[in-house]
Amino acid sequence: MRVTGMFRHFYKRLSYGLKTTLNGTGFKNIAIQDFAGGEIFNPTGNTVATLTFYVAPSVDDTFIAAYDSAGAAVTLTVASGKAYPIPAAVFGAGALQITGDVADTIHLTFKA
Repeated sequence: MRVTGMFRHFYKRLSYGLKTTLNGTGFKNIAIQDFAGGEIFNPTGNTVATLTFYVAPSVDDTFIAAYDSAGAAVTLTVASGKAYPIPAAVFGAGALQITGDVADTIHLTFKA
């Protein structure tokens, strides 16, 4: 059997201004319900070392700390000039926020 057809690929790219506290002024709530994975790009020269992930059912709901299936908080240690996969544990949620140990800018990509 041969199956043919059109496939639509979803991709999203954005710059994300990290804050040090949840729901800070200018925070971007990222809708992730259509995505299954992504990448974090920490530009050369950034001083952020730890990212903490928060999730909500939608961008309009209250965000809470994300935990993995073992009950550990979803955090990521990062270094300047490197890229990292976004932790899989957050992709069951509808929306995402990320805080850093310092205010900085990271770049994110998401893929369905």
